[in-house]
Amino acid sequence: MPTNAAATGFWTAQNRNNARQGRALLQSIFLGASSISSPLASMRSGVVCTTADATNIYDLRVTVTSGLSMSVASGAAVVGRPGTGPYLGWLLPGAVTVTCDPAPVSNPRNDLVVMRVYDAAQGDTVPGTGPCQIEIITGTPGAVPVDPPTTGLAGGGAVLVLARAQVSTAGVITLTDLRRSTGLLGAVRPMLPGDLSGDGSSCQGDMRWNPALGLLEWYSMAGGWQRIASGDPVPRGTVAYGTSSTGSPANITTSDLMQAEVATGPVVSGRRYRIHHIRSEAGGNILTNTYRVQSGGSITLGGSTVVKATTDTTPGSYRTSTRFVFWVATFTGTATFGLSSRVNTGTNTVDGAVVREVLVEDIGV
Repeated sequence: MPTNAAATGFWTAQNRNNARQGRALLQSIFLGASSISSPLASMRSGVVCTTADATNIYDLRVTVTSGLSMSVASGAAVVGRPGTGPYLGWLLPGAVTVTCDPAPVSNPRNDLVVMRVYDAAQGDTVPGTGPCQIEIITGTPGAVPVDPPTTGLAGGGAVLVLARAQVSTAGVITLTDLRRSTGLLGAVRPMLPGDLSGDGSSCQGDMRWNPALGLLEWYSMAGGWQRIASGDPVPRGTVAYGTSSTGSPANITTSDLMQAEVATGPVVSGRRYRIHHIRSEAGGNILTNTYRVQSGGSITLGGSTVVKATTDTTPGSYRTSTRFVFWVATFTGTATFGLSSRVNTGTNTVDGAVVREVLVEDIGV
């Protein structure tokens, strides 16, 4: 007979759910904090980002109101406690005001504005105002002040740092936003100022939006943060492809004439395109290929715009040549790409046994 073992429960079990199982539920949703081998042992502490404009994320944002007083905006955060799991704390429905101790006499002082969660089941001394507090941890004045410790505090509790308030001897606060973000497993989390100064995630698959670079990034244990191609700068690939008929094409003469290679596709103004042309040529004369583009579904010598002209001397026998030409689109819509050809003297020929191709690629901005 097999030997079985009881699991510890499931959420919504009648009369069985408790606080630890509630934290286990959070652990199954939010990001882990480290690469240790014990699942659900440690969680990433951070602000849950819900509201923002083009420059700021406002959840639990600390601002100086006047003197030594600061306002902390409403919001929610995950406060991790090693070996115990995450606590989801929140400040609702509005902002609160906290005030630092009086200004130091001779040297500045670093104070920390934190969200602190107390758990009586872990031996913490829970304040009478409740188990989740916005507090100031007061530092020690110094010529080069340092942040006060956030562990081993009287009364216990788990701490998430929101901001540093450096208090001068004149009673002026210099505020530094130290918020870090947390996120759901598999989701993209926005970065906060505390992340930008040193994120340090080690949860494989963590994804973040880096506003400093304007890029999506994901965390790889092999190489740290890796970029995810996204947005307008990313190449969009092939937009047009065309081949000419095989057989015996007309000779290339000293008159500049449109060729059979044509490709039509959509373009966007301001984006960069690469025109790739392949053809087998011979004749021994100086050959000029003029690459052209025209708005619409057809291309003509007089109606097209010159992208670039290339000149080289062909060999006496057939040789397959590959040319690349680059163009920044000047309009949005359908574009037709092609080329005209001429020689300086005599005639050249094109090998009709080799397919002539034009490929146009969007290579970004």
